[in-house]
Parts: sequence; structure tokens; C-alpha cells
Amino acid sequence: MRQALLAGLLRPGTMVREGRHGAILLTCFDHPAVARLTVQLLRQEGVPKPDLLRQANRRHGRFALHLPDLKQGDLWLGALGLGLELGPRPAQLTATSARRRALARGYLLAAGSVNDPHKEPHLEFVYAQAQLAAETADLLSAMGVDARRTERRGRFLVYLKSRQQVIALLAAVGGTGALFAFEDAWAISELKEEVNRLVNAETANLQKSARAASRQLLAISILKAEGRLDGLPVALQSASAARLLEPEATLVELGGALGITKSAVAARLRRLMAAAGLEPEGENR
Repeated sequence: MRQALLAGLLRPGTMVREGRHGAILLTCFDHPAVARLTVQLLRQEGVPKPDLLRQANRRHGRFALHLPDLKQGDLWLGALGLGLELGPRPAQLTATSARRRALARGYLLAAGSVNDPHKEPHLEFVYAQAQLAAETADLLSAMGVDARRTERRGRFLVYLKSRQQVIALLAAVGGTGALFAFEDAWAISELKEEVNRLVNAETANLQKSARAASRQLLAISILKAEGRLDGLPVALQSASAARLLEPEATLVELGGALGITKSAVAARLRRLMAAAGLEPEGENR
């Protein structure tokens, strides 16, 4: 696993050059924690004196790992598929699921980025070589993660747009902090969508109720103006009086005031509207 993680960290951006006494390995990191992790892994692999330098003229800092005068035949370089040119990825790096996860973690730390979890989900790996993009896409596929590939301004990208896929990858590689952030953002997003749906439904119901009550009041006004309201059955007169007293009340509230059911109130108000020559247009609750 350590070797697979180290391969993921070094393969994306490492150059091996010929030096006076052997090979010189150069690689750079934008994040000090990633640089320190790489140094620690190299020491555990028995690589002598990895030298971590902070590059000058970098506003936010950038760290260069310099390993001078390596022997050309150093076994650890070949085990990572590194040489004067980037070699094929050694098969043993993906021989087990644990190694595949470690390799993907290294790629993500070295060449990956995840956007703000409260925005549309997007995780991507950016490489200077198409070979690494192909390797990463194949690796993620073997882990059950469906990634896409594209090219942008001479760079080769592997990316995920599905929130489920991003969470699955972060969980697989042990990105606990980012995983929790994404899951929290997902839960908040779903809660907002549910609240918006309920608010929209409630707003539509209120508008429908307001229209219905307005037409009922119009019917009562017509019957009153024509002198026909007092000649209606007592049940309809009580319903009209209740509506005039509580113009914005729901059918349930009117039924409570009249001591009858919601459906009975609705039936009386429909009869009032019919008597006034109006067609019902929805009913308030």
C-alpha cells in the first residue's frame, strides 16, 4: 500500500534527469502536507536524504522535492514506473483493492481537486500526459467509479460530476473530511429542495384558497344586491354569514364555526355560487 500511495504521489509530476553522479529526481507540491507525506514515505522506503525545498517567488508557497544523484538502477524507481521517461504503471501497484485505493489517494493528493461541496459536485484530476489520464480513468473504473475524460488547453482531465460518484471515491480513498463536507452539503441540498417543494405547494394552495374565497364573497354580494340572500335556506344564509365574518378562513375553520364538516361547508358554498350564477373555481381548504 505504501508503494502504491508513493506511486500516486510521484508519477503525475515527477521528472528524472541525468546528473553528474547518477539520476536526479525533481517533483513539486502545492501543499506542504502532501510534500511532508511524500518525504515520510520515501524515508520508509529507505531512500536516502530526500531534500524538501520551498520555492521562492511563490505567493502561496510551493515545495520542491529534490533527490540528487540517485543510482540509475534504484529498484524503488522502477517499482513506481519512474525513469528518465514515464514508464507504464507496474501491475503490482493495482494487484489488490487496498493498493488500488492507495494509488487513487496518491493521484488525488498530487493532481486532484474537489470543488466547494455546497456547489454543483465536481472532482477532477489534471495531468500533463494523456497516459496518466488513461491510467486514472482505468483505475477508477476498476474501483467501480464512472469517470469521464477530456482535454483542456493542452492538459488531460479525468473528472466526476455525480455527487454519488464523488462521495464513493472520497470514501474509498479515505478522504474523511471532504467526504463529511460533501455528505453534509448533500443533506442540506436535499432539505432545501424538500422545503422549497413544500413552500411552493403551500403557496399554490393558498392562492387557490384565496381565489375560491374571493368568488364566494362575490356570489354573496350578487345575491345580496339582488335581494335574494334573505330568501335562501337557513343553511346557506349561515354559510354566507360565516364567510362574510371570516373572509380568509379555510373550509375547516368555517366548519368549526358552524359546527359542520368541511365537505358540508364546501357543498353550501357551491350552492351559494350556483344561486348567484357563478361556476366554482377551485375550493379553499
